Amino acid sequence: MNITAAIGRRSRAFISVFTVALLALAVFVRYLVPPRFSAGFIFLLPISFATWFLSWQVAAIIAVVAAGFLFRFDLRYTNAGAAVDYWKQFSDLVVATVFIYIFSELRDLYNRQIDLSRRDPLTGVLNRRGFQERLRIESQRINRHHRPMTIAYIDVDNFKSINDRYGHAAGDEFLIGLGRHISTRLRATDHLARVGGDEFAIALPETDQVSARFVLGEIQSAMKRFSAGRISNATISMGAVTFSSDLDPEAMIAVADRAMYGIKQQGKNNIEYRMGS
Repeated sequence: MNITAAIGRRSRAFISVFTVALLALAVFVRYLVPPRFSAGFIFLLPISFATWFLSWQVAAIIAVVAAGFLFRFDLRYTNAGAAVDYWKQFSDLVVATVFIYIFSELRDLYNRQIDLSRRDPLTGVLNRRGFQERLRIESQRINRHHRPMTIAYIDVDNFKSINDRYGHAAGDEFLIGLGRHISTRLRATDHLARVGGDEFAIALPETDQVSARFVLGEIQSAMKRFSAGRISNATISMGAVTFSSDLDPEAMIAVADRAMYGIKQQGKNNIEYRMGS
C-alpha cells in the first residue's frame, strides 16, 4: 500500500487538520519530555508533513510557530539564559529550513517521476496506465454529479503502411504531431492518451453525445488538415461511447475500442457513436 499516495488523495482540508494535529502532538510531547532535554526535533514531523502534502510556505509558518513556542518554553522552564535560548531556537530554525528544502526537492522529484510513469515517452500524452487512473477519478464523478462522460478510441488507418513506406522515424513524427493536434482541440479538463502503437484514447468529462459529436468532428477535420500533403493523407477511425454511469476503466476503454472496430469494418475514416451504460 502506498501511504503517500493514499494521503495525497485526501482533501486539502483533511491534510491541513491532520497537520495541525501533528503540531499539537509535538507540543504535547514537549511537555512530557523533561525541560533539560532538547526536543526541537519533534517538530520536524509536522514540518516535514506540511512540506510534502501542503507547501513549503505552510511548513515555514509551522517552523516559525514552533520556534516561538520552544523559545517561550525554554525561558519558562529552563535556566539556560536568554542568549542560550536564542541560539537554540536559531539552530532549530536552521535545521527546519534544511528539512523544508530537502523535502521540497524530494517531493518535486517524486512528483516528476510519478508523472513520467504515466506519460507516453514519444508523444508526451498520458499512457494507458495514466489514462486508466484519470478514468477512475472521472467515473466516480459520474455518479456523484450525474453528468455523462464520453470516451473516444482513435486508430490511425493503415499506419503500418506509413512505417513501411516512409520509415519508423517518420511514423513516430506523425504520431507526435497527431497527439499535438488533438490536444489543441481539447479542454484543460479533457484527457488524451496513447494507449497503443497507433491508438489514442480521449476522455471528455461532463460531455454528452451531442457535444461529443462537435468535439470529435473538429478533431477529424483537424486530422485532415494535419495529414494533407504530409504522409499519404492518413485518416483516423474513431469509436465514441457516452457513459451515464461508472464502469471499470478498462471496461470503458474496451467498449470504445469495439465501437472503433465497428467503424473499421464499415470502411474506416469515420466515427461510430454509441451509448454506454
